[in-house]
Amino acid sequence: KLTIKMIFEHPTLAELALELPDAVALHGGMGAAADAPPLFEVHHAPDDGGAPFPLIGITRAYFVGLHIDGINPQIYFEWEWKGRCDVGRLQAALNAYVGRHPAWRAIVTPDGMMRVLPSVPSYQIAEAEADAAARLALREAMSGDGPRPDTWPLFDCRLAHDAAGGGRSVVHLCVSLFIMDGISDLTLRRQLSALYDDIDAPLPTPQLLYKDYCLSLEGLNGSAGLAASAEYQASRAFWWQRVRELPPPPQLPLAAADGEAPRATGRFDHLGGVLSAAQLSQLRANCAA
Repeated sequence: KLTIKMIFEHPTLAELALELPDAVALHGGMGAAADAPPLFEVHHAPDDGGAPFPLIGITRAYFVGLHIDGINPQIYFEWEWKGRCDVGRLQAALNAYVGRHPAWRAIVTPDGMMRVLPSVPSYQIAEAEADAAARLALREAMSGDGPRPDTWPLFDCRLAHDAAGGGRSVVHLCVSLFIMDGISDLTLRRQLSALYDDIDAPLPTPQLLYKDYCLSLEGLNGSAGLAASAEYQASRAFWWQRVRELPPPPQLPLAAADGEAPRATGRFDHLGGVLSAAQLSQLRANCAA
């Protein structure tokens, strides 16, 4: 069984193969992956006064998309609070999180670099009483374009309380994908919750920073960098040849208003649902049949 946790903890196919009890996955010497050296070493960078550092593969792609197609990469969340959220505690927790993580104090420069600002002002969370219509309008406004990466902050957090007096709050959060990925999403949720409960919560101190990774990946921080790895060079040569033989991407249907040509918007919506206990039991029975 392959879980999301396993994918995060073992991010390469070779490492994942070791977690699968399948002789086919281990075929071809993949069992030696646990003893293989890393593709490159990540070294901690000394404080350089906030000098810019390079974007990496995915963030470079975001930068190109932003400046060619105007698509601002972002992710939008809504967290329903158990009871009424205290804006003062949430604000203190968010500012403490920003203070702990330099990437959350960073901006993207016009020439495609990232720079951590030496200091940032205290972030203020806007709050309001809101009914269902107002919360929907807030969702549309925040998820429409999101924070611009060239101006701090690269996130937008607002708090909506149930106007009907139900004692419920919803935290609306939009974060630029220049500072957010799957692992940092999980880190944010865990640490923000811990800091909301206890602003002095003993959280682990990061030993390496995002900047360390970016510099080391490019071979700019005492590391040979990814490109110097023989395994990387062999893989790149294989896929550079293979990509010419791959089929084109599928032609997905695009929505369009009357009289307009279909055009990709770059927006994705998450659709979810919850199975009842009886439905889950029936699903399991069907899968086992």
